Amino acid sequence: MCELDELNTAKDFRRFWKAKSVQVVLFVGDYKGKNVDLCRESPDFSSIIGLADVRLDLDDEISNEDRRYYSALAIMASKIAYENEARVKKIVNDKWKMEHIGFYNCSNGLQKCNERYAKWPKEIEEDKQNGHTFAYYKIRELLREKLKKNKNVRFMVTGHSLGGALAVLFPAILAFHKEFELLERLDGVYTFGQPRVGDDNFCRFMEDLGVNRYFRFVYANDIVPIVPFDNSDFGFKHFGNCYHFNSFYNGQVVKEVHNKNYVSKKLALAHLNAVFELVRSLALPYLYGRKYKEGLLLMKVRLFGLIFPGASTHCPQDYVNLTRLASRNFFYSLNYNYTEVEIDD
Repeated sequence: MCELDELNTAKDFRRFWKAKSVQVVLFVGDYKGKNVDLCRESPDFSSIIGLADVRLDLDDEISNEDRRYYSALAIMASKIAYENEARVKKIVNDKWKMEHIGFYNCSNGLQKCNERYAKWPKEIEEDKQNGHTFAYYKIRELLREKLKKNKNVRFMVTGHSLGGALAVLFPAILAFHKEFELLERLDGVYTFGQPRVGDDNFCRFMEDLGVNRYFRFVYANDIVPIVPFDNSDFGFKHFGNCYHFNSFYNGQVVKEVHNKNYVSKKLALAHLNAVFELVRSLALPYLYGRKYKEGLLLMKVRLFGLIFPGASTHCPQDYVNLTRLASRNFFYSLNYNYTEVEIDD
């Protein structure tokens, strides 16, 4: 049963909207008064992230031999991770023509675990009694199974925002557990708008794993990659290269973004960039086609960006665009060579 059968009045809709703080649903009925059932687990139920960027298909102009392919695939995978299981399965199987392997609802961090798990043991007992699934152990188990069946299979890890931080932590824990066979099959870690994850020691540890398989994409003045702050109070750092793209989707390789701690003196440029993005959103569909048309919800986000620059640039929309519209030559210049993993005891 769905939580709501009918929405007949604006009052009913407002009541429904207030009850849903994370996800919203787009429903369409004809003008004769036909209602559409709403259900959070429906394959047609979209998150607010999905409503901001309604594109579901992979770009048919980017083949799997194109150097942009894995980055473009990674951001689309990161984007649909916000959706429910049925919707993810439908997109992967029907839109992408790929095999959907699994979707897991995992426990929310170590703060809810028993203290004996706090030191990341290499193996962990499955908590069947409480129904807890721990993401790292579940994914590692699945990878062991799949990679054992096919010696030629490789895998990549990806995520947007905090999902990018989790994507970075996954190979870090694999290395901590000396899972070298899995690390050797890791094709790359792709993150989009990822916050800082650790301190200097963590950064050195990750660089030893081979930073040429780590691709950290940052768009314009996205605010999330500059938090937590890189200063004496917080001590958080980024490692490896940053692949930074401006509002024209021109990329460059840098060590850190120009405004790494959100300095107020540099916010004037961010405000100007927000104005440009608003104008650009109207021009993109005329320049590149209707698949780059931005809807009303995203336009409102762009307007909010005029007041708080950096927030609107965090949306997956621009990260999808940069993987499709950025120069092919830039992606061909990236280092995709594999390195052998060596970790000291």
